[in-house]
Amino acid sequence: MKNFALCLIATALLCLAEAAPKPQGGEPIAIISQESNIEPDGAYNYAYETANGIKAEETGTVKKASSPDATDVIIVKGSVSYTSPEGEVITLNYAADDENGFQPQGAHLPTPPPIPPAIQKALDYLLSQPPASRRRLTNMKLIPICVLFVAVTVTVALPVDNDDPIVNDSNVEYNGKFHTHVELRDGSTSTQEGELREIHENQYGEAIKGHFSFVGDDGQTYAVTYTADENGFRAVGDHLPTPPPTPESVLKTLEYLRTHAQKTIEQDH
Repeated sequence: MKNFALCLIATALLCLAEAAPKPQGGEPIAIISQESNIEPDGAYNYAYETANGIKAEETGTVKKASSPDATDVIIVKGSVSYTSPEGEVITLNYAADDENGFQPQGAHLPTPPPIPPAIQKALDYLLSQPPASRRRLTNMKLIPICVLFVAVTVTVALPVDNDDPIVNDSNVEYNGKFHTHVELRDGSTSTQEGELREIHENQYGEAIKGHFSFVGDDGQTYAVTYTADENGFRAVGDHLPTPPPTPESVLKTLEYLRTHAQKTIEQDH
């Protein structure tokens, strides 16, 4: 733990030293103050200031794992500031932990779009659950939620032109079901819906069905209908190549394996 913290501090100092602007003539910039400390339990803190106005400080505290199977983690808080070539003082405050990841704050950072109410409702529901249930639900539900959020974010960021969405509908329920529908001015459409499905006992997965279409450069409309579940991804479309039929002998072999594998499992139990 201590070696990791020491390496982290050394790496941060080295990166900032290399990245710091150097005056004409290549003279090194003086460090006017510097302090660092590492505790036996892995907690640490450091701070420094350079002659050209760069300031940085960081503290790390050890968070004991609640389970003997998990490792301890370090909770980090810090800040760094410097003067840009335009003369503006840039300040970044940040925190990093095992629950919320890395969270930077600064007036110069871009502001993300607001979280859609349906997604916020699902996140609030997950946070209200006990830790064990939260991990299980997160594994099952956050993938479609994150995919949907990314899709919504990208759609919002599109410039206003012929590809500007004329219909943009989305909904995520706390139980893992979701639905999206997007139509663009160029004639492209996309629809997708999903629901949680119990694949095996206490093992869940997302079953998804969708459809999208667009107008190709040749003026023809191309459409694809697809399904993704425990059987994999299957797409259907008139323009998609058709695989050759499975030989009869292969079909018989597959059926034999399927039926005898089931009997073997029943005998083992």
